[in-house]
Amino acid sequence: MKEKTDVIDSKNLSGYVNNFKDTIKRKYSHYKMNKVRESYRDGLRAEEMADFKKAIQKYNACLEMEPGNLKCLRRLANLYSNLEEHTKALELFLKISKSNPNEETYFQVGQELYKQNRLKKSIQFLKKSLYYNKRYINSHILLASVYTKADNVDKTEQYLSNAIKIDPNHKTSLEELIKFYYRQKRYRDSLRLMQQYNSLYAENSSMKLLRSELYAKVGSYAKSLKLIYQVTSSDDRFQNFIKEIQYKKNNSTAREKEFTNRITEIKNKKLVSFKSNLQNYYNDKEVTLLDPKDAYDLSILYLMLGNQKKALKYLLFARQINEEKKYS
Repeated sequence: MKEKTDVIDSKNLSGYVNNFKDTIKRKYSHYKMNKVRESYRDGLRAEEMADFKKAIQKYNACLEMEPGNLKCLRRLANLYSNLEEHTKALELFLKISKSNPNEETYFQVGQELYKQNRLKKSIQFLKKSLYYNKRYINSHILLASVYTKADNVDKTEQYLSNAIKIDPNHKTSLEELIKFYYRQKRYRDSLRLMQQYNSLYAENSSMKLLRSELYAKVGSYAKSLKLIYQVTSSDDRFQNFIKEIQYKKNNSTAREKEFTNRITEIKNKKLVSFKSNLQNYYNDKEVTLLDPKDAYDLSILYLMLGNQKKALKYLLFARQINEEKKYS
């Protein structure tokens, strides 16, 4: 006679099998999750080491195990974009936008299309981005860039202005609108906005030079000269160049002295001629025409002699003459 414990009925056997299957599934799922995480981390490490080929392999391995993994998709898409493989990047960003549609994912699609110069399509996706969040500033800024490329002045200004309405202190938006006004010859608007920019951010050399150019365009030549002098005085390469010339001037060989003397002689002749023409110009503007090239030549000659102030002065003089010629 068999004991009860020796007999496993079919119902219990089915339960044991199901439990065993569930255990296997859980263990496999846990194993797979660990492998996905491991591949993703390996991809990140490879990117940090600039081993982009390995990073791509690891992210693809991650996606083979879990095709919808958004972290891996984003990293791989951004990596392709940085490597300028825009077709592959676009394919992945489109996949992300379908599974996770929002302002950021549509912006990324629009950005890749912009990089491929597909402007109409880029506009479509950037506007979809704004449908999800009309205050998403990145899409406004990129739309301004798209319309700049498309030569649509009104739309460019509209989207740059939108960006500043969203964030009045946004650095990139302010810089781009300042440059936009400059390109449109709206110099006073550009200067007005430059004042707001300067109250918020320290100017780099390129922005200082732009401000100097704006001062010259509105006739504030003294301010322009002062600013150019500040920029060149803080530029190590320019100052090293001036110091080298001055050193050679004070410690020159006979041949170098002869060269400096020739330059000085040419400069003096040019200067006499320029001053004479300038006096005649002020006496009778209708008859005498000034040539900006004469001032440019003097600027270069003074630079070759190591005289920074005079070089900049005549450079600005040349610009002033050029501006006056445009409106004469």
